[in-house]
Amino acid sequence: MGKQRSEDFRDWDIEVETSYSGFDQFGFPFYIWREKADSRLSLGRPRYCCVTLKDTKLYFNFFNPSEDIRSTGTTAVSGIAAGLMAVAAIAEGWMERQNARGLDYIHDTSPPPFMILVGAFLAAVFAGMLCGVLWYAVVTLYRWVNGRFKGDGRIEVMPLNLLEGFQVINAGDAGAEINGKRATIGHGLTASFADGSQIILTRDAVSYDSITEMHRIMTTIFRTRRAEYAARWDEFARNVSAQTGSNHSHPGLSKDGIPQKL
Repeated sequence: MGKQRSEDFRDWDIEVETSYSGFDQFGFPFYIWREKADSRLSLGRPRYCCVTLKDTKLYFNFFNPSEDIRSTGTTAVSGIAAGLMAVAAIAEGWMERQNARGLDYIHDTSPPPFMILVGAFLAAVFAGMLCGVLWYAVVTLYRWVNGRFKGDGRIEVMPLNLLEGFQVINAGDAGAEINGKRATIGHGLTASFADGSQIILTRDAVSYDSITEMHRIMTTIFRTRRAEYAARWDEFARNVSAQTGSNHSHPGLSKDGIPQKL
């Protein structure tokens, strides 16, 4: 199971292009996988689909770690560094010209104004790139060590009873890119719902064999066995209601309805 950090599957460390499926402590399914496109400095949280319970209803949940990523401020830092370097380079060039005033032409080694501007531009570009890369690396590593990119990513939630199934599509239509260009090979996967909406689940260009296996597993645990989960919850709700005379939420769930542990 790779490097499992806790009983919470959302916090597992797994290798790129690997996946796992199973059931939580309440018998609800989850499917978790890691995609290369979600990595930052080779670090990244896995994607997952799971069934959750909220307000006595079952929901299909999908976590996308590449959405709603907080800004690292790299652009601002690069701009500030470039601006400071440009000002410093221009000031230095101007001072050299001031110090050379009154000297004979053959002794005047100060750069001409055009070369000062060119040098300032090149120095600013280099300083901006260097500071930007270093800042991005430091902030990214800090966020990974302190919370594993906590706060980044988006959870999409749909009623489980609306889930019609999963559909294999072209990787390019799923947003996959190869060398910065829209993928023309590979496959992706979407979840389709009765109201006409769909959720794109993958971002990598996945091989046909892998995507069909992913389709098979997710169809089995999320669609084929859907009635089983609904019946299990109904039975639990009836038992709780009979014991307490009121409706209660499922114990051991987080605020978003995801089990606290497996």
